[in-house]
Amino acid sequence: MKSRSGGLNYGIDTCWFIRGDVQETGQDEREKERKAADAALKALLIGEEGNVPHMYLDTVGDVTYCVGHRSASPEEAARCPWYKEVSGSVERDRTNLADRDRVFQTHRYVQTLPYGQNYGAGTFEDKSDLRLPPDYCLDLLERDLAERRRNLQKTFPNYDKMSPYLQNSLLEVNFNIGNISPEKWPGLYKAAQEKDVESFCKNLHRKTTDSKGKPIANMPKRNAWNLENCLKGRFSD
Repeated sequence: MKSRSGGLNYGIDTCWFIRGDVQETGQDEREKERKAADAALKALLIGEEGNVPHMYLDTVGDVTYCVGHRSASPEEAARCPWYKEVSGSVERDRTNLADRDRVFQTHRYVQTLPYGQNYGAGTFEDKSDLRLPPDYCLDLLERDLAERRRNLQKTFPNYDKMSPYLQNSLLEVNFNIGNISPEKWPGLYKAAQEKDVESFCKNLHRKTTDSKGKPIANMPKRNAWNLENCLKGRFSD
């Protein structure tokens, strides 16, 4: 059926056109939200973890490098393109690749060093001359986040019903402390199952002191970021 002005068709085809256009607009908005949420998360992680080109020990003694990447083993570290720092220029030095034995040796040596709240990544800088290119570290961050997202998707209730801001708030905590089990985080799992955004966001709060009662560096800041970021989110039906 046509309009009296002879313009648009108002039959079934037009209805489908309108619906398709609305669907496309919705997809565009979701993609914009995903990009904004991802950019906010990566900015937070790079700002808090740093993009560290050398091996160091995190506060629990795990060999770490790049943007908070915990090394699973010397073998895993040896698959990265470590180079020997000579001139201080990444572009000049990155072709001077270290061999596998050198990476193994450095990894094992770093594991013997003291660690804890008083030993930041910078204190390990002069312990080795092996470095990773910054662009490689950013690519590694992307892979780490993708792997953690896949794991959360498999294990966390209603993960696929969360908007990007909710997913990334959960991911930020997972990136920071590792496994989020229902035994240790019952309130968080309950809120996710009930799709209660406010309760979910509040239950992402982490302790700000360690087992000895000492303040954990930057944890209040990370908790504040997480809460603000999380409350932008929603659960879908």
